[in-house]
Amino acid sequence: MLGSNIFAGWTLAALVLPRQADIYGRRLVFMSAILLQTVCFAGLYFTSNLYVAYVLMFLFGGAAVGRCSISYLFLMELLPKSRQVITGTILSMNNQLTGLIGCLYFWQISKDWHWLELYACGSGILSMVGVYFLPESPKYLVSLKKYDQARQAINTIARINNRQEAFDSQFDREVED
Repeated sequence: MLGSNIFAGWTLAALVLPRQADIYGRRLVFMSAILLQTVCFAGLYFTSNLYVAYVLMFLFGGAAVGRCSISYLFLMELLPKSRQVITGTILSMNNQLTGLIGCLYFWQISKDWHWLELYACGSGILSMVGVYFLPESPKYLVSLKKYDQARQAINTIARINNRQEAFDSQFDREVED
């Protein structure tokens, strides 16, 4: 029953979150999803009420859309085209490896889930902190014709990559408008 709550939440969120990411931005939707997922992990750690667990698993499933789909889109939009395939492949392999490691852990190491839950909460917090320092997707900003903000985002990414030259050119779409 708990597993079906995850998929029900995932399905409902899949109808809503991608559009929200188009309206409010990839970064905000991703950070909100990670926050919700971390709260759900913490709630599941502390609750002993089955009905609360049902609700948390439903919300967790909804947040998973932001963690998986929106984060993938956000990451791909931050990367140069030459790095997208290899990075996407590594990210997908990592997602699958997480399930495999979980199975091996419960099969061979321990039945105690508390440590994995604490690890998940910690990972969520680290993700939120890391994304806080990233700019919004320049591609997303250009699609909204927010060209100055897109230039700022590109320059922030350049600073993170230790590039000194500032980007101050016009975008193709900007010239066409």
